[in-house]
Amino acid sequence: CADAAREQGSPVAMVAAVYVRGGQLALTGRLAEAIDVLAAAPQLPIQDDAFGAAQLQVRLALSLAHVLRGEYERGREVAGEVRTAGRKQGEYWCGAFADYLIAQADLAHGDIPAAVNGARTSIAGHALLHNTVGAAMSLDLLAAAIVTTGDAHRAARLLGIGTRLWELTGRAQMDSPDLIATRRTCELRVREHLGDDAYETGYRAGLAMSYDEGIAYATSRPGGR
Repeated sequence: CADAAREQGSPVAMVAAVYVRGGQLALTGRLAEAIDVLAAAPQLPIQDDAFGAAQLQVRLALSLAHVLRGEYERGREVAGEVRTAGRKQGEYWCGAFADYLIAQADLAHGDIPAAVNGARTSIAGHALLHNTVGAAMSLDLLAAAIVTTGDAHRAARLLGIGTRLWELTGRAQMDSPDLIATRRTCELRVREHLGDDAYETGYRAGLAMSYDEGIAYATSRPGGR
């Protein structure tokens, strides 16, 4: 991609190539390298075309790398920039990921209601576009936020729904070591609250839900299990 962009002499195509490289580094756990690559991309005026989405995705990948590295304030700042720029363009895909990243920062800082609401908003946004990967990521986050509220039964079911969605993608947590570790930590916490038997009951109930049933359950206000 980078070679083709250089041949074309296209600055925005070069930014898109940076996203491909930087995003791969972030998802394989090479976070410091990812930040260096992604932060070096020029911030050009967002175009109203396919490259415009790529320009936003560079910033999303940068935010993700910061969040996975525990640099939550910087991650939130960049995600907020993406959300604001996307709204000006009438863009929803990157906006739903920005909601996810901001909710991650909220959870890290102990603002549980904001994290729960942000994760639900992100799930709804991804579902609108049938973005299964995004919805699955946000389900993992929602489960982590919900168990913090004390509702481990609901969290177990959400983890089952999340697994169901990840199975549709063929790559759980996109093979990201950081996302896999975070999901595993959440599962262990839910098991600790419930015990193995109750956890498996709730988890399998979520796993048995269809895509639409799972999304509806995740985005609804708790009124039962």
